[in-house]
Amino acid sequence: MQNLPGASELLLNMCIVFIGSLTLQFFLPMIKPGGMARTLFVQAVLNIEMFLCMSFPYTQAKGFSFDLRAIPMILGPLYGGPVTSATMLTLFLTYRIFIGGPQTMKGLVIGISLVGFSLLMSRYFTDAPRAKKVVLAAAPMVLLLSGLDILLWHALEDVHGRILILVAFDFINLILLTATILGMEYVAENFKLSQEINRTEKLHVVGELAASIAHEIRNPLTVTRGFLQLAIQSHRVPPDEKDYLATAVDELDRAHGIINDYLSLARPSTDESTSIDLDELVRHVVDTLSPYAHLHNVKVSLHVSSRVCVPGDSKKLTQLFVNVIKNAVEAMPAGGLVTIRTQCSKSRGTVSIRDTGIGMSNEELKRLGNPFYSTKANGTGLGLMASYQICRSLGGKIEVSSSPGKGTEFTVYLPLTKCP
Repeated sequence: MQNLPGASELLLNMCIVFIGSLTLQFFLPMIKPGGMARTLFVQAVLNIEMFLCMSFPYTQAKGFSFDLRAIPMILGPLYGGPVTSATMLTLFLTYRIFIGGPQTMKGLVIGISLVGFSLLMSRYFTDAPRAKKVVLAAAPMVLLLSGLDILLWHALEDVHGRILILVAFDFINLILLTATILGMEYVAENFKLSQEINRTEKLHVVGELAASIAHEIRNPLTVTRGFLQLAIQSHRVPPDEKDYLATAVDELDRAHGIINDYLSLARPSTDESTSIDLDELVRHVVDTLSPYAHLHNVKVSLHVSSRVCVPGDSKKLTQLFVNVIKNAVEAMPAGGLVTIRTQCSKSRGTVSIRDTGIGMSNEELKRLGNPFYSTKANGTGLGLMASYQICRSLGGKIEVSSSPGKGTEFTVYLPLTKCP
């Protein structure tokens, strides 16, 4: 290695990027998306990585420093967003001016362009599949390297081995960037998979428990319902009291339906999927729950988009939204506002349900959807767990954001289908 100029500095740069990437890979999936903690963590790791790479360039020629700073400068906007981009750009500009040199102005322009273009790519990055993420990350890198190659080809005209310098620079940056993206996405997917396995195991336990007691519960319900129907048909019961008996029968039927709903957690759904008008279904749920919301001094504001259709079973989807909206109403004991919006993107329909209630902490958010966990004093958590299960069975997902004292927002994503 001593015979190769800059080899030790190159290895140092690669180790800096490698250690920073490993740090992001193993800790980033554990931090809640969209939170300040995630932003600060990404900022700290990538800013330190960029600072160290700039401090130890592996080759210098004609005032140009060759290092791997471009990798953290691309990852920052993609994974950290605008705040991380602004912080990283400020640090870069300050440190690059401090370093100085004849090519300072060109370096500043290149750095600003790199961060800015990466920030534009970030709007398509979050929800993209793994292969597309690599392409989106490589786009600003290729743009940077192409511009640098043209610029440096003439600037390094009298430098021995300029082709080797440029090819090695391009190759190392692209390979390390691709490996970093693939590694981070692989670890993130494995982390999500392990969470899904844990959740599935809990659902299986609850399903087995429900199945074991369902038979014992159904027998007395069936017997009770039979005697109530006999009493309704009897001439000895006054007509006005038969109305009370009919109400009791209806409630027994509702209890039987609830048992079936929870049993669905233990077995795959066999319901036929049909095209459902999402706006119409949500409007029906809101109309149904309006008296309940009024009783709790809660106003419900509904904003629907153009017609949105999703595949699924109307009863299951109704149960999903009833559970979520009812929880939103109950999260405001002193009254408040529930805002419901339906939207349509290119590939999915979205329903957001936001309340102005007591909110939840990060620890409470992590436990949402677990069996027998509820933030309500008399809650069981099974209703929300059933909602998560229904959404997943339809190929959708539920995201929750909340802050104590500021309210909670549930966002339900569902795949689209053609409207009849």
